[in-house]
Amino acid sequence: MFGKLKEKLNGALSIFSKRTEEEAIELPAEKKEKIILEQQNEKIIVEQKKDIQKHTPTKQKETLPKEKKKEEKKETSKKVELKKEEKLVPAEAVEKIDQNIIKITYFVHGTTTDNEQGKCTGWAPGELSELGKKQSKELWSKIQPQHFDVVICSDLKRAVDSANLTFKGKVEIIQDQRLRECNYGDFNQKEEVKVDYLKHIEKPFQNGESLQDVERRLGEFLNHLYESYKGKHVAIVAHRAPQLALEVILNHKSWTQALADDWRNTKAWQPGWIYILKSKIKLKPLPQEQPTEKKSFFGKIRETFTKKEEPKEEPIKEVKPLAKETEEKEGGFFSKVKQSITTRSISTEKFEELFWDLELALLENNVSVEVIEKIKEDLKKELVDKPLPWDLAAKIELTLKTTLENILSQQPINLLEEIKKKQKKPYIIAFYGINGAGKTTSIAKLAHYLQQQKLSIVFAACDTFRAAAIQQLEEHANNLNIKIIKHDYGSDAAAVAFDAIKFAEKNQNDVVLIDTAGRLHSNTNLMAELKKLITKNKPDLNIFVGESITGNDCIEQARSFNDLVPLDGVILTKADVDEKGGAPLSISYTIKKPILFLGTGQKYSDLEPFDANVILKQLGF
Repeated sequence: MFGKLKEKLNGALSIFSKRTEEEAIELPAEKKEKIILEQQNEKIIVEQKKDIQKHTPTKQKETLPKEKKKEEKKETSKKVELKKEEKLVPAEAVEKIDQNIIKITYFVHGTTTDNEQGKCTGWAPGELSELGKKQSKELWSKIQPQHFDVVICSDLKRAVDSANLTFKGKVEIIQDQRLRECNYGDFNQKEEVKVDYLKHIEKPFQNGESLQDVERRLGEFLNHLYESYKGKHVAIVAHRAPQLALEVILNHKSWTQALADDWRNTKAWQPGWIYILKSKIKLKPLPQEQPTEKKSFFGKIRETFTKKEEPKEEPIKEVKPLAKETEEKEGGFFSKVKQSITTRSISTEKFEELFWDLELALLENNVSVEVIEKIKEDLKKELVDKPLPWDLAAKIELTLKTTLENILSQQPINLLEEIKKKQKKPYIIAFYGINGAGKTTSIAKLAHYLQQQKLSIVFAACDTFRAAAIQQLEEHANNLNIKIIKHDYGSDAAAVAFDAIKFAEKNQNDVVLIDTAGRLHSNTNLMAELKKLITKNKPDLNIFVGESITGNDCIEQARSFNDLVPLDGVILTKADVDEKGGAPLSISYTIKKPILFLGTGQKYSDLEPFDANVILKQLGF
């Protein structure tokens, strides 16, 4: 499912991102300065807010006496600086390390059995695979000539084993639990495809931690490192999340950018990543009075608004002198701000031109015009006449993902709950659609699904128009041991449904499933019959059944039926062979009704409750 759409979408997004970057132009000078100043003010206010809590002076940080250890703890640290990542160099080039810095070479543990099975190991110990053991043994020869003063590794087994296979007997090895992988909680040792890291930058994994929690403990580790190993070359052997945390802390990346730039995305492994630590770092404060709110969304909101109430005029006044002083001495706070944003933008006219390839890819895969317009407007809102982010591709992908989530977010119907909460039995469900869409088969599949929930079913054979329609439903009824109410061909469909409902009432059956004749909305007589059936029997749920593979035809059929019949939801058949996927993406947004189920095969059990998250994952989001 979605094979062609996923391929086309990925290609079109890549081209769109690349051409947007190429075609972006510099913003006018006035707008550029305004953007930079706004960014500077925001950053300074945030930094000042962090210091307000203890009212600690920052200007004397270089002159405070070393003896006053208690005062040092309150002191606001210098910014961490990092030289650009560099390739490993011969030993003679790194023998003399400045006594006020630490050189860090970061190594990732070898491949594990979980890696090979596509699982997130998290805080589980993990076992190196045969490939991982081979990688660890061969690493020493690949990093020579190098001198390391100490090796510090995570205390998780896979990292300890990697460190021992590479460094044991050559360099002292110390374990530190602050270098552990992110604790994925309930996702530890689960399939990685189910993990959406972007959603857990701030929000902890269920029974686990967030990526920002990893960032905090890595900050504590780096400060420990600076206190203990100045002038040394330290090797670290650890995991993915700690390395990304270093990118955030030392390279001043956002978590979104760090995840997007991760070398694992392109398999661009190298024998070590080098960082230079020049000073202690400022740790993000942790709530102490209400530790239970550490990972609470509302706690974070409350903390944010509390901070906003603190005085902020004084920090704003210090913008200019701070920038001037820092620029002269350390390369500039302003220059760091300028590095974190871009002052290029894209015009509306250029956006329209660039969007065409993406629009074409969506049209070719049966995505409706309404959905394409929604995607277009959301992207335009994020990109046009605004400074483009450095991680443009990630921004475009995130915007598209958010749009698709909104498109697929029609209020779902919990069918089982609806059936159970109806006080008077039976719960009545009627099915509509054109000939050959799979209504009768879908009814049989839904009946089987409901039987698994211990519900009793009655079939109403109301398709008295199509030859063999009653026999087809009767065959399903026999296979599933379900009572069927039928009349002769040409009978009044509304009367058949009425008799089935009365039978169910008398026998206390839970659900009546009404099979109606396939019809086009343009067939006046059959549509009148349908309206009579609905008026007389008042179904609790009206379901449109359409073939996913017919794409835009299916969408138009649903739109037409929805105009004439009060539809409540949709079942899409043959979704398993729909390579384009335009109908599942478009139909609920077009008629503003949810997709209830997807037909995925020929067996009675091949009916899947619709899950928007599954659709997004199949599309690669």
